[in-house]
Amino acid sequence: MSKNRLTWAIVALCAFVTIVAVGRTVAEPTPGEPGRAAHVVLVDVPSLDWSDITNSSMPNLYQAAQQGATGLLTTRAARSVTCPWDGWLTVGAGNRARYPSPIPEDQLPAPAELPNPTPTASPALAMDGCLGQIGTVPTTNGSKIAAAVTENKGLPFGAVPGALGTAVSCTTVVGDGPALAVGARGAKVSAAEAPKTSAGWQPLIEQCPLLLATATPAEAASSASLASLDATLGTIIDGAKSAGATIIVAGISQSL
Repeated sequence: MSKNRLTWAIVALCAFVTIVAVGRTVAEPTPGEPGRAAHVVLVDVPSLDWSDITNSSMPNLYQAAQQGATGLLTTRAARSVTCPWDGWLTVGAGNRARYPSPIPEDQLPAPAELPNPTPTASPALAMDGCLGQIGTVPTTNGSKIAAAVTENKGLPFGAVPGALGTAVSCTTVVGDGPALAVGARGAKVSAAEAPKTSAGWQPLIEQCPLLLATATPAEAASSASLASLDATLGTIIDGAKSAGATIIVAGISQSL
């Protein structure tokens, strides 16, 4: 991967904790020009951290990191804890954004007090994952992004939720959260189920210039779950390579 490609990945994806970019350019860039790819795949693994990525625990991602560009950056959306939907909104807006909290902001616990959700946790702290941002994104007035548009109008960062979707001809999303990154009015977005094999990922990746996907969270993962996650990432990476795409695996949120 060229130096220009690495610069593009770091600047464009500045909200990420860990990024691993693997792929090739369609045409070799001339000096001073950024590399270009016909297809880009972004796979989110919430709370992904370098300590998870070893040759024994996640061999596919570890080998991809050896072959491609890597980075370690600070996750930062529009609140002190970047939850999954906040992360996707920030990716799509290109600057700090957030999804509406299910409880008033002045009642949120300090980051150090955020617990892992349990059935017996206090109602004030049990937020069904990170501020409730897990599972299906709610639909408001027929749109998954409408509530986020309203929320970010009152913030000083100038975030336009879903704007990334208008910068490409079309986007394929796998999983619910990615729609928040590309769902602006006028964007062409299609949803798909996650294929089981690399042969299934290749045509899905070739469908649009951009594919966004969510993978199993890495936080507090067991050895078995990390191995399962790595196997899934391996099929996506192989499918992206077959499609001649650049693939970026990133932790775009700090927690669940």
